Amino acid sequence: MNEHSSYNNSDGLKGDQLLDFIAAMVHDLQGPIASIKTLLKLIKNNRFNPGNKIHADLLRSSTLAIERSESIIYDLIDSAKTEKIGLSLTKEFIDINEVIENSRLMLNASALEYGVTIQVELNSSVKAQADRNLLLRVLDNLLFNAIKHSIKGGKIFIQTDVSSETVVVSVTDEGYGIKDIDPKDLFDKYKQLDLRQEGKFKGAGLGLYFCRLAVEAMGGKIWVEENPRGGASFKFTLVKDRGKG
Repeated sequence: MNEHSSYNNSDGLKGDQLLDFIAAMVHDLQGPIASIKTLLKLIKNNRFNPGNKIHADLLRSSTLAIERSESIIYDLIDSAKTEKIGLSLTKEFIDINEVIENSRLMLNASALEYGVTIQVELNSSVKAQADRNLLLRVLDNLLFNAIKHSIKGGKIFIQTDVSSETVVVSVTDEGYGIKDIDPKDLFDKYKQLDLRQEGKFKGAGLGLYFCRLAVEAMGGKIWVEENPRGGASFKFTLVKDRGKG
């Protein structure tokens, strides 16, 4: 089943919509670029050793980062050719654990650079309705945000919780949390601008806004909670394949 994302505009590119679309796509290149830079730093300093497991993982991370960057760039080119704001949304039942692992591997280099550990705690393999590329971008956004807002030596937990109808994916960090911020404001691009001006939020502005649009386009919902251990926990739902898991 093919649909269009919430960015779709059949009348062509217009003003603020075009700027938001381009900004969101460029924003999503930050995570992949950060991973590639970590590997390049090792090579520049003549420290890269392909026989070292950590270094081999960094090479894998960078390979995935290049693939992700190419995908985002191709989406931009396609939009320019068609003169329409929008990504083709293909909903299908996909293996959620495989997509989560792909995102973790891609951003593993960034986590190492920031001195953060990523722990994955997943249920047995389960399928849910999603667009694979959009889901990867959502996970990349949430995980890279968690990395940037973590304290050095902190941990990030990626977890899944499966019910009869949905799969809940959560990305939880041990950073500074969202104190004095209305959680709903983090997913509103206009509210984020106010938060940044007040010094309460340092995000680029469109990452979480994009996540909300993408998750809702895939039939789910997204929200954030305070982590009792400190930090924040971003969670979103997807419709479960009732014939699986």
